[in-house]
Amino acid sequence: MDFGFVTQSGRARGTRYFVAPSLLRKTGLDSRTTLERIEPHRLQALIADDVRRYPDSAASDIHRRVGGEVQTSVFRRALKQAVDEGRIITRGERRWRRYYPQISIEHED
Repeated sequence: MDFGFVTQSGRARGTRYFVAPSLLRKTGLDSRTTLERIEPHRLQALIADDVRRYPDSAASDIHRRVGGEVQTSVFRRALKQAVDEGRIITRGERRWRRYYPQISIEHED
């Protein structure tokens, strides 16, 4: 904070620290963030969270909500791995396949 790289907002427990926006603009680091290079385990967590919020979703709907900039092949791989690990349950085949969180299916039976 003494050098002006970090700015403070609030006091006591509500204190937040962040990099000064003017510094980001000057260095060119203020570009928009994307999910193009997201790590696989983080993508799987986003997929699982989306399926928890929106059960009975098609893969295309999940992909659109999680982030369309993620390559389809990368998304499909992460979705398949989440299913293989049992974090997500599927019903149906091919284009009628729907995804559910593990908990949702257990309570329906």
